[in-house]
Amino acid sequence: MLNRWGVAALPPLGRRGWGMWGAIVLLAAVLRLVGLGLPAEEYFDECYYVPGAYSYLEGTKDENSVHPPLAKIQIALGIAVGKGLQKWGWPLSDEVGWRLTSALSGIGCVALTYFLAYRLGRGSRDLAALSAFLVAIDFMGLAMSRICTLDMVLAWWMLVGVAATWNALEAGIWSSKKAYAWVLVGALAWGIATACKWTGLLGAFMAWVAILFFPSRLTPSALEAQPSPSLELAHQLAKEGGGWWFKGWKRGASVALIMALMVGAVYLLSYIPQFNREGYRWWTVRNIAHAHRVMIDFRYDPQQFTHHYCSQFWAWPTVIRPVWLKFEADRQVVMSIVCFGSIVVWWPGLIYTLEFAWSGWRQKRWVWAFLAWTWLGQWLLWAGSTTGGFIYYVLPGIPLMAIILAWVVWDWQEEGQRWLVGGYLGLITLAFIAYYPFLSFMPASRELFAWLFPPSLTLWR
Repeated sequence: MLNRWGVAALPPLGRRGWGMWGAIVLLAAVLRLVGLGLPAEEYFDECYYVPGAYSYLEGTKDENSVHPPLAKIQIALGIAVGKGLQKWGWPLSDEVGWRLTSALSGIGCVALTYFLAYRLGRGSRDLAALSAFLVAIDFMGLAMSRICTLDMVLAWWMLVGVAATWNALEAGIWSSKKAYAWVLVGALAWGIATACKWTGLLGAFMAWVAILFFPSRLTPSALEAQPSPSLELAHQLAKEGGGWWFKGWKRGASVALIMALMVGAVYLLSYIPQFNREGYRWWTVRNIAHAHRVMIDFRYDPQQFTHHYCSQFWAWPTVIRPVWLKFEADRQVVMSIVCFGSIVVWWPGLIYTLEFAWSGWRQKRWVWAFLAWTWLGQWLLWAGSTTGGFIYYVLPGIPLMAIILAWVVWDWQEEGQRWLVGGYLGLITLAFIAYYPFLSFMPASRELFAWLFPPSLTLWR
């Protein structure tokens, strides 16, 4: 049985499900919004993106030409909202306005992870809650939600694209015409993501690969890769098998055309403020073309792309090279913000993601395969980079890794290993509490800093 969105109807969330969702989103909001104005100054790359956002509010030239404009436009909207709230008497600092878009994007990622996991788990509220909780307390997700950069905005739109891509695949099982609509929604999300940072193209490519190869393998029974054997989907399904509204290369070519047109259109429209400022003339086109030449040179010229915190793709999910966004210290107190992942989450998360990729393909558990390959593909494509990058380039993959790890933990629960579940979740929570001061610019003692970041791990410091 299908719902009005063209995908299989799942058990309703009910009061318990909505209550769990609300509690986790509230937790995410508190962690991201309380103290958002600290540090009370620009730090890390805010020195580029805050002026860049203000340029769109003031109608002046954006001097930050190494990224497309759309994320900076969204940051500008957050600043405008913050200033509006200030006029209404809200005691908000300018720094809160700078970081509001990132914070709301981070909260949105937590909220959407819950619904994506609920659908992938065929109506498991517990899987959904655990997945969203892991995203809510993720080290990097928290740190990047509290800074004015492009990356959390990018992560939000890429997660929207992943969710829309899965709905398109699922609707395609029933040859539902709603599959067209989900492809368009996904293409729109990938277009917005690409107009924030070019990294969005990696996600769009993986979405196209999934739509090209998965439909011929997906069947109603293939959706039963679920954490709880008691959740039976068969009685809800109208038929076994199905297919999509077109096959093989025609499907791939059609989806590629839709994505190319939508991504291109959104990308071009993101430059409307520049056309409005400089005029709809050939000179403006030349300026935009020159900006893209600057982007390419900056990203691929090793002499320009030089940062002491730069690293290669293999060092990101392994947490070998964190990035210190802010660091202040005296003899007794440390105040800092570090961008990295919790090793008690990311190390097993990477291992199980690789297992899901292999087992999902071999065992025909296509839900697992979709989760794993969608994230792994985006990450592994960075192997072709000649200049490397930064650990926060894997930020868009955190929700997918969280769902995978939550799935594993819930399998432990189903197998009766509650002591293991409780111990592991307790370890994750304790690690978050211990490191929280170093993610939020709270004062912490030198002794705690030395214990959590031992000198032997020099790359961590």
